[in-house]
Amino acid sequence: MQNKMFSRYRRSFLISIDLLVIVFSFFGAFLLRFDFTLPGDYSSFYLVWLPIFIVLKLSIFYFFGLYKVLWRFTSIWELLKIVKAVTFGSVTIILCLWFSSGFDGFPRSILLLDYMLTIFATSLSRISVRIYFTHFYNRPLLSEESSKKKLLLIGAGRTGAKIAREIIDTPASPYSIAGFIDDDLSKKNALLHGYQVLGTVADLESIRVKFDEILITAPTASGEQIRRIVKFCKLSG
Repeated sequence: MQNKMFSRYRRSFLISIDLLVIVFSFFGAFLLRFDFTLPGDYSSFYLVWLPIFIVLKLSIFYFFGLYKVLWRFTSIWELLKIVKAVTFGSVTIILCLWFSSGFDGFPRSILLLDYMLTIFATSLSRISVRIYFTHFYNRPLLSEESSKKKLLLIGAGRTGAKIAREIIDTPASPYSIAGFIDDDLSKKNALLHGYQVLGTVADLESIRVKFDEILITAPTASGEQIRRIVKFCKLSG
């Protein structure tokens, strides 16, 4: 029921979040500029220009398609789109100020601070939603998590990363990640999606991490390499 209501009002909800971001970013810019005080002389600037900032930025965000994106799948491309939208919005506001008053009495540093705060807060809102859906939403209880089969992924490349991400993003998956194996020594002990590259294929016998199944995620591996992997898998039991 809650999911249906959220889907129905999703765009309104997302716009409301950005509205708050715009308000607090603009206010925060004034606070930072004037050492966390808002002089009476400048309160009129804030009140007059705040509605203009809201209308322009929300319109530009909408034009850039920020409300068509599913925030739970936010990626670097969405964050770059945010930077482009905020930059375009700030340039538009600068032009409006220039043609209306020529920055007469308006601290220009406010615009730079507002620009940085808006990018930070807007990006943070998207990332927070993604973290919620990937790490908290519909997460199984500890008892359910322990009953899942622990999967050891052979290959810490692009394919292995995609498979691991799919398992992480699917709470109902019967698998959990035990770790990665990769013959690239430069990847040893590195983390991929929060899981360690435990060693090479030859280290399978000595790996102390418990796992139930092994999945080969190396699509470019030759037949000889696959046979070698299978050999070490059998030796590991």
